[in-house]
Amino acid sequence: MGPPPRARYGSGAAGGVVNIITKRPTNDWHGLLSLYTNQPESSKEGDTRRGNFSLSGPLAGDTLTMRLYGNLNRTDADSWDINSSAGTKNAAGREGVTNKDINSVFSWKMTPQQILDFEAGYSRQGNIYAGDTQNSTSNAVTKSLAQSGRETNRLYRQNYGLTHNGIWDWGQSRLGFYYEKTDNTRMNEGLSGGGEGRITNDQTFTTNRLTSYRTSGEVNVPVIWLFEQTLTVGAEWNRDELNDPSSTSLTVKDSNIAGIPGSAANRSSKNKSEISALYVEDNIEPMAGTNIIPGLRFDYLSESGSNFSPSLNLSQELGEYVKVKAGIARAFKAPNLYQTSEGYLLYSKGNGCPKDITSGGCYLVGNKNLDPEISINKEIGLEFTVDDYHASVTYFRNDYQNKIVAGDQIIGRSASGAYVLQWQNGGKALIEGIEASMAVPLMPDRLNWNTNATYMITSEQKDTGNPLSIIPKYTVNTFLDWTITSALSANVNWTLYGKQKPRTHAESRSEETKGLSGKALGAYSLVGANVNYDINKNLRLNVGISNIFDKQIYRSAEGANTYNEPGRAYYAGVTASF
Repeated sequence: MGPPPRARYGSGAAGGVVNIITKRPTNDWHGLLSLYTNQPESSKEGDTRRGNFSLSGPLAGDTLTMRLYGNLNRTDADSWDINSSAGTKNAAGREGVTNKDINSVFSWKMTPQQILDFEAGYSRQGNIYAGDTQNSTSNAVTKSLAQSGRETNRLYRQNYGLTHNGIWDWGQSRLGFYYEKTDNTRMNEGLSGGGEGRITNDQTFTTNRLTSYRTSGEVNVPVIWLFEQTLTVGAEWNRDELNDPSSTSLTVKDSNIAGIPGSAANRSSKNKSEISALYVEDNIEPMAGTNIIPGLRFDYLSESGSNFSPSLNLSQELGEYVKVKAGIARAFKAPNLYQTSEGYLLYSKGNGCPKDITSGGCYLVGNKNLDPEISINKEIGLEFTVDDYHASVTYFRNDYQNKIVAGDQIIGRSASGAYVLQWQNGGKALIEGIEASMAVPLMPDRLNWNTNATYMITSEQKDTGNPLSIIPKYTVNTFLDWTITSALSANVNWTLYGKQKPRTHAESRSEETKGLSGKALGAYSLVGANVNYDINKNLRLNVGISNIFDKQIYRSAEGANTYNEPGRAYYAGVTASF
C-alpha cells in the first residue's frame, strides 16, 4: 500500500506526492562509477548512453563530510518518419534528450545534535527534436530539424540550499532556505493560426527565466498527553518569478482585447506569485497497533486568497497478520503563472476555438481571479503480512473540482469581431480504482515472485465524459527474481497493459468539424529479462533484453494511439564501486 492521503504538502499534491530525499554524506570514503547503454534492434529508434558517478566521504573527520554526484546521459530521437505507416498524418516519435548534472552536498556537524547542510547543483537538459508539432502539421523547417537531430530547446538549472537539522531535548527541528533559477532557451514557435505550436525559425532562440525562492521550517515534538503522540508543526513560504518574452510575444491586429494591449511591446512578460502556509499534523497512538493522524494546512495564495486543507488517516492492526489503512484529505493545486498572467495572449484563427463558436477567431487571455483546483482524496485498504509473504489491496477515489481549463464562455469581442475567452474554473472530474500487490517466496532466499497491479474503475471529466487522461484500463507488473549463486542472479519481468479508450467528445471547432477517431488501443504485454553478475565486491555487470517479443506500437495522432512503444532492445551496464 502506498502512503495515505496527506494535506500537509500543499499546492500540487492533489494527485499524490513523491518525497525525494538526498542521500546524506558518509563518514568514510565511498565511490561509484556506472556506465549503461541501451541499443534498440530497430534502426529507427533512438539509443541511449549513460554514465554517472558519486563520491562521498569525510573532509575533517565526521565534523565535515561531503557528497558529490553527477550524470551524463544521451538518448537519440526516433527517426522523423518512424510513424509514417501508422496514419494519414506523420506523427512524431519519441524526442531525444541530453542531460548533464552535477550536484554536491557539504554537511557540517557543528555538534552531535546540530547539522548544517549546504547543497548546490547545476544541470543542463537539451531536447533533441523528433518532428513533433501541434496537430502533426510539419513544414520544411520542422522536417529539417528532425532529420538533423538538433536541439530545439535547452534547460539550464542552478539550485542552492541551506538546511539546518537539530535534535533538542524537546524534539527535532528542520529549517531550510532554497533558491532555484531555470533558464528555458528554445526556438520560437508560432502562437496563432496554422503555425501554432510549430517551430517557425531554426536560427532564433528566446530565453525564458523562472526564479524560485523557498523557505520552510518544521518541528517534531513527542507529546505524552492522554496518548503517545508526535506533533508536527511547520511553515512554508514560496515565491515564483517568471519572465517569458517568448509566450507573450504575439502581436495582433486588435489594439485592445478585454483590456489587454494587442501589441506585445505594451504587455509585460513578467509575472510572479507567492504562497505562504502553516500546517499541523499529529501522529497519535491511542493503543498498540492503532495510529490516528489528523492534519490541517492553511495556505494564502497571492492570486486566489485563502485555502484550508484538512486530512485524517487511520491505521489499525487486526490481529497479528492483518492491518487496515484508511485516509481522506482535501488537496489543492494553485493556478500557474501563465493562467493568471495579464500579459498572456493566445489567438486562434478558428480551429482552436471552442466547438460552439462556429465561425471567426478567438483570443484566450489570462485570468487573475482563478480559484485553485481542489481534490478530495480517499482510500481504504487491507494489508496482509506473514513471514516473507505479503499482500495488499487498496481502493482509491479522487474527486476533482474547479479544474482549470481553457474557457468556452465568451467574455467579450474585439474590434475585429474575434471572441474573447479566458482561463476558467471548469467542471468536475473523477478518478477511482484499485491497487494491489503480492510478494511470494517460492523458494526462500532463492526464488521470489512479486506482482503489483492497478485497475482503473473510472477516469473521466464529468461535463464531457472524456477520460481525464488516456491510460490503460489496468496495468499488471510481475517479476521473478532468481538468486542462482551469491554472485549471479536473474530476473524475468512481464507487464500487461489493458485497453485504452480515446476521447469521444469534441471540444474544439477542429475536432467538431473533422470528428474524433474512436479507435481504441487494445491490450498488450511486454516481456523482459536480465542477468546480474558480481565479478568481485567492487565490480558488477548487468545485461538484459527488453520487449523480447518485439511488440511495437506506432503513434498515429488519432484515437488512443498517442505514444510509441519501442520494440526489442538490448542493454548492458557495468558498475565499479569502493
